[in-house]
Amino acid sequence: MKEIRVAFYKGGKGEPWINKLTQFMTGKYIHCELVFIEPDGRNKACYVWQNETVGFRHKTFGRTEWEHRSIKVNNQVYNNMRKFCQFQADNNVPFNLYGMIRSISPWPCETSGKKWFCSQLTIAAFQHAGLFTEYIPGSITPYQLYIILKNNNSRPEASPVYKERLIKKPLSLQKLNYNTHDNEPLIKKIIPL
Repeated sequence: MKEIRVAFYKGGKGEPWINKLTQFMTGKYIHCELVFIEPDGRNKACYVWQNETVGFRHKTFGRTEWEHRSIKVNNQVYNNMRKFCQFQADNNVPFNLYGMIRSISPWPCETSGKKWFCSQLTIAAFQHAGLFTEYIPGSITPYQLYIILKNNNSRPEASPVYKERLIKKPLSLQKLNYNTHDNEPLIKKIIPL
């Protein structure tokens, strides 16, 4: 079994109008990326942003605006999804602005594979490997994808960069003191090991 993550972006200041509209209309998340954990522990993300083509590269996801969900899949599913993502990136498939706008309407676009918006690309990668085939990719927003994963045995994960930092420099509690006024324990100090 291998782990696949989906990174969900909550947005920050200065987001484009389409991101703000998506968040207002559909929920907490405005963007998502499919993340593969490489054998060396690095993350390789499949993504598409507005005015760009599909990308497939190493990323750290160190910003606090990201949340992650992890799902275990067998090797065949993992490899099929990875090949799908690599093919989309190799062919420079463009962003699907019209499809993204329609995803928040009652009339989602048909999925042709010639253009993608983020959650459409991600669910299509899962479908390419035989998962979540009951959904229409053009109707899936990042928040809807989050709910699909949450209801299908995924689990929340810390940012990969935080996990990496903890492995390099774990934390431990040095000493526990008690507040003399209410007898509640207070952590005196957290230090690296």
